[in-house]
Amino acid sequence: MKNSILSLLIFAVLEVAFGSEHNRTGASSHYYSKYPRRPYYVMYFANDKMGRLVKIDLHRPYSFIFGQECFEINKCSTNSHGLPYNATRSKSQPITNAYLQEPPQIFSNHFTGQFYNDSLWLNDDSLPLDVAVITDGNRQESFEWDGVLGLGLDFGRPDLNTLAVEKLFDNYDQRRILIQQGHNYISRTKQTIKGYKHLLSEGVITFGNDSSPLCEEFDYYNTKNGKTWQLVADVFIGFDIYYNQTISFLPGEYTQVPYHVFKKYFISNDTKNPNIFQSEDDLPYLGFTLNGNDYMITKEDYSWVTKARYFDKTNYTLTLESTKSKLYDFGFGSEFLQHYCIALTADEGLKNIQLGLAINNDAYTIVLSLLVAVFFAVLSIMI
Repeated sequence: MKNSILSLLIFAVLEVAFGSEHNRTGASSHYYSKYPRRPYYVMYFANDKMGRLVKIDLHRPYSFIFGQECFEINKCSTNSHGLPYNATRSKSQPITNAYLQEPPQIFSNHFTGQFYNDSLWLNDDSLPLDVAVITDGNRQESFEWDGVLGLGLDFGRPDLNTLAVEKLFDNYDQRRILIQQGHNYISRTKQTIKGYKHLLSEGVITFGNDSSPLCEEFDYYNTKNGKTWQLVADVFIGFDIYYNQTISFLPGEYTQVPYHVFKKYFISNDTKNPNIFQSEDDLPYLGFTLNGNDYMITKEDYSWVTKARYFDKTNYTLTLESTKSKLYDFGFGSEFLQHYCIALTADEGLKNIQLGLAINNDAYTIVLSLLVAVFFAVLSIMI
């Protein structure tokens, strides 16, 4: 009897923290952070139950997966894409004259391909969608995922059925999608700098619910033009302020800043390794202000610490990148999202679009606290 109670309590804790229960109220599933991989979500097709590790993309209003042409290295990116799309297994057909050609000034990978009729499985939701199958891309750029779950808003192709975000909103009472990333991007380890730990924790994506135990209360903001998830904010770097900047959020990617800003603050004097600094003293904090609320990251978030072999010297390698898209000025990536949850919301017809921000509680800490609570609850029962 006591063993049964213990099992039920543990199951309840895990369901609260990372459950995948599905109903009209909401559904949650894992958003994986398994260093050194970048964060990924597992996506399935209706008739092909092999999970693909995909990037969550808030810009692309379509989802895609790599085709057979991309199996080898340097065919569609610098990576090998070993789980290509199988139209026979998926029982799908290409759509006549429905091609994808991404502009290079918007996407550095700028993939090309063709759309197929298919359905995605997200939790227990079957979403009939037209999905792009990639046949070529920028062979000089890295792309380590198997594809993309696109949560963008406006494709400009009314003849295609690509908007996953609209279908997900319609499936639940609360028209929200919450993204809570794990904390594997904390870069200071106990082995390198005393006092810092490399915390590994899993994140959660929640469809439908307006809250999460892993996120504090959200503040919501109107998006830039009602057709994207971008915001307009004043960005600060150290004591400098850049007013009315278009900012975007990049789950799974590194934070990006405009080249003139990157050159001013984040290029070292080392001509051979310009992203490596021998001191962190001059590395500034980086963030933005919205309606009087400040959101920021520090050098501890975007600089990795390494010890020079055979020398008593510490190097600081920056994860920041120069902005790769004309869609935005600043892109806040995983270094930022390990500290802040984001929530997407819109009413019917994708109007009145807002993006919410909240403090991202440490999933590792929360689960540990819950397990401690279970331990004492079980102990009291057994006594």
